[in-house]
Amino acid sequence: MRICAVICEFNPFHFGHEYIVTEAKKHNDAVIAVMSGAFTQRGETAILSKYERAIMAIEGGCDLVLELPFPFCSAGAEKFAHGGIGVINGIGCIDELVFGSECADAEEIKKVSGNLLTDRFITALNGAKGRNADVRYADMYFGTYRNEFGATPVFDGSNDILAVNYVSELIRLNSKTEIRPIKRVGKSYNGIGNGISSATEIRKRIIDGTVSRDDVPEYTAEIIAGNIDKIYDYSRMFAPFASYFRLHGAADFSSCYDMTDELAYRIGNAFDKSTDINTSIEYASNRNYSGSRVRRAMLNAILSMYESDYRSVEYTAVLAANKTGREILANIRKTSAIPIITKPADYKSFGEAVSAQFELSLRADALASLCRVSPCRPSDVLTRSPYMK
Repeated sequence: MRICAVICEFNPFHFGHEYIVTEAKKHNDAVIAVMSGAFTQRGETAILSKYERAIMAIEGGCDLVLELPFPFCSAGAEKFAHGGIGVINGIGCIDELVFGSECADAEEIKKVSGNLLTDRFITALNGAKGRNADVRYADMYFGTYRNEFGATPVFDGSNDILAVNYVSELIRLNSKTEIRPIKRVGKSYNGIGNGISSATEIRKRIIDGTVSRDDVPEYTAEIIAGNIDKIYDYSRMFAPFASYFRLHGAADFSSCYDMTDELAYRIGNAFDKSTDINTSIEYASNRNYSGSRVRRAMLNAILSMYESDYRSVEYTAVLAANKTGREILANIRKTSAIPIITKPADYKSFGEAVSAQFELSLRADALASLCRVSPCRPSDVLTRSPYMK
């Protein structure tokens, strides 16, 4: 059986995701989704729990949905890719990595990924850091590449930037996993363009109660309608974040991952003078610190995440499967290099390293539960069972 993987958030599962899964199945017998948990790469809560989104994925054609553990699921591109590829490499059964792409040029993506790993690029980037301390890291990074290797369309799209990080991880691991970029269709994340509604637009409509079957597949619409009281509204996160940042000085969290002394000060100051989460993030952001960077840094601070928490993936967990997925699961359990947890309550039986990382996810789930429309207990996640179709 030829098996491919997609690293995803499915926040929520929409027509663009359905298209990628359909295209993937033209070349593979099964699709495994490695999907984010309570928080996403933007540093926000996902619109629904990982279990509801996993059901959408199975209905949309995926065969098995595994969790991308926290904190990798809420990290920038490099650590997000490190986590996603860590799961793929760990389970050891993936023939092909499939992803949405703006340029859809596999050879160009592989060339750029290889160049980024060279001593030439690393030395040039380190030199640029020393000379340009006040320049935004992304500008420095892309500018260094252009200076060394010339312009490339790969850095023009967010999906391609992620793809380069995926492929760089595969190269580091000397992986034999192939890649298949699929041309992205529809609108971009900020709503520019025509076609399929973006996930950002869809989430806004879910919160507003205006999402329709024109925005998402019928099964996604039904799952949303059936779980409307379980929606996670990130705007409700102001109280827990304000409580933390108003009671702690910048020195208390400036050493957390993705934080700097300047950003710690900006975030603390922002929550002192604002009364809602979006305004706080706007105050803390500037040219050097994007909204996503600020949200991720806030999350790392309140949950006490440090560089050491991002070293390696210790486990993955089953969120959903169909018949084919259960057959795959039965086979890979015998050979997987990382534990595959089916019953959350059993996590302590997998050893100290797994327990420590799993408890990071439990802390993230507990924080996310504070912004759910209807209250829930943090411990509820330990009683959930994977969806088996």
